[in-house]
Amino acid sequence: MTMKIGKIVLSALLFGLVLSCGDDDEVCCINIDVAASFYVLDDTDGDLLDPDNLGSFNIVNVEVYDVIEGDSIRVFNSGSDAPKGISLIGPEAQYTNYRMRIQFDESQGNSNKRIVKWDESDIDVFVAQFEKSGNSAITTQITLNGELVWDVDDGERFFVIIK
Repeated sequence: MTMKIGKIVLSALLFGLVLSCGDDDEVCCINIDVAASFYVLDDTDGDLLDPDNLGSFNIVNVEVYDVIEGDSIRVFNSGSDAPKGISLIGPEAQYTNYRMRIQFDESQGNSNKRIVKWDESDIDVFVAQFEKSGNSAITTQITLNGELVWDVDDGERFFVIIK
């Protein structure tokens, strides 16, 4: 009887092992690279993201919206390190000023229109274009208020906004 139970357990383990083997459709790798960084400077090169500068933007008050089928939907993902899709990064290494990092949403298709409302009177419209392949999405182009500010051939996804 013990031998029979042992054979049943061994058969069940082998059956489970066979079922657990993957097939060719398994997800191997995921590469989502859809963020960009930028400075926001005034016309005298003053850093408008530095919280210590008078007249700088307060990131707490900045609002971000996605435009989906013509509707502006406020961005907020409570499970993210950057719930509003933006984050402020202090000066480090080659970056001498504060910079904003904006995370685009590739799930909307091959582009994402994102509105950044700095305050009641200052709004910027970003449009990111993506190249998608399998489990990858990579930003290939970014426009700001209708003007190209970054292209995949430019190298690092970084640009400067003058206000």
